[in-house]
Amino acid sequence: MTLKRNVTIGVAIAFSIIYFIAAASIYLFFSSFREEEFLSRMEQKAENTLMLLVKLEAKNTQVVQLFDQEMINKLFNEQTIVFDSGFKVIYASIVSSSLRNDTNSLNLLRSQSEFHYSKDKQDYLGKKYTLNGRNYYVLMTAEDKYGRSKLDFLLILLVSSFIISIFLIWVLSFYLIKRLLKPLDTFERQITAITVGNLNEPIHVGSAKNEITLLTAAFNKLLERLKDAFELQKDFAASASHELRTPLTRIAFQLENMVERSDLDANLSLQLRKLRDDVYQLSELVSSLLLLANIEAKGVTGFYTQERLDEIIFRAYERVKLLHPEFSMVFSAEVSKQVNKELQVAAVPDMLDIAFLNLLKNACIYSTNHEALLRIIQDRDDQITVVISNNGPTLNNAEADRLFNAFSRGANARLVLGSGLGLRIVRHILNLHGARIDYSVNSKGENEFNILFQSTPLL
Repeated sequence: MTLKRNVTIGVAIAFSIIYFIAAASIYLFFSSFREEEFLSRMEQKAENTLMLLVKLEAKNTQVVQLFDQEMINKLFNEQTIVFDSGFKVIYASIVSSSLRNDTNSLNLLRSQSEFHYSKDKQDYLGKKYTLNGRNYYVLMTAEDKYGRSKLDFLLILLVSSFIISIFLIWVLSFYLIKRLLKPLDTFERQITAITVGNLNEPIHVGSAKNEITLLTAAFNKLLERLKDAFELQKDFAASASHELRTPLTRIAFQLENMVERSDLDANLSLQLRKLRDDVYQLSELVSSLLLLANIEAKGVTGFYTQERLDEIIFRAYERVKLLHPEFSMVFSAEVSKQVNKELQVAAVPDMLDIAFLNLLKNACIYSTNHEALLRIIQDRDDQITVVISNNGPTLNNAEADRLFNAFSRGANARLVLGSGLGLRIVRHILNLHGARIDYSVNSKGENEFNILFQSTPLL
């Protein structure tokens, strides 16, 4: 997930939580206020009814009922019952009031001097009053129709504003954060465009004084240090190439001359041949290490030209044939008639020669019959597939996973001299040519390398 999306989601979630808490608090506070305000009105109405009843000495309840009905503060769906100290009904606003059968409220009124609760949108009030030395009990119920409608309207308003606000904050957050982090996108594009060849080109530092500007300046300093490190590596590779190859070559020539002497003891001649092979292996290891270091440090050196892939393969085959006369290659090509650029790839010939030289050499030394089957498939101009297979011992999954790592060798290489760098070099060269290589075991139980060339190399 990108930084912009993380920040946007974080801001939106934080705003949503804050707004939800605020909206919930407003709703709860208003609900509590409605309840307290309506309770106050009920208590006032109950007290006025009782005062009027006491003043009339309960002789004319019809007058009290008429007064209740005509009072300005009359409550919606109101029912009121007044009891004397013996819980005898002395007044009822409605003759058939349901409160008469509400045993729960009556029991609460007997046990408590005052209570209040809500049930099914009805508010219930029970309270004990003492007037002129006598105790009276008032049981009352009413519905706060207008207060609850206001509360419902407030809930709708808060939910609607919450949904609209969340939508707006998501849109605005994404837009503003995208705009604020635009310099970071530019910084990322500039970093992606950096290669070994343009380390001396610093990234543009903007005029704004912010964290991205500081990061860009720090990255430019890192580029300078990387450039110095690559220069040191380049100088070391050149010096090592001269200092190591020359003495190894001299030793190899001297051993060749000694092996050719006819007056040597057979045992000594055998030892010299083994020593010569070890020197050749050491020389090959040094050459492979230097080549790998140069490729990783500088990439492909040279200019890309249009080359025929089959010519590169046959040049590599001839070089392997010189080293291993017993090697043979079965070659076939499947090219569609609709292809205009037949077997042509953009390549640096010398480097691609090395890649196929290593592949064919591996096919020779790891196969049981010193034979490689090579097939080229091209059904369109911008894609060529090369399949190289041999009948040598195959690799298991663990060995196949690390096959292209440096110094990695499978169980089938125990009796074969080598450095374990050949396929690593092959992958680097092919990657720099825009190609991909994979290893698998085909349906015949043979080792198989599939190389896919695309139209454009990775410069």
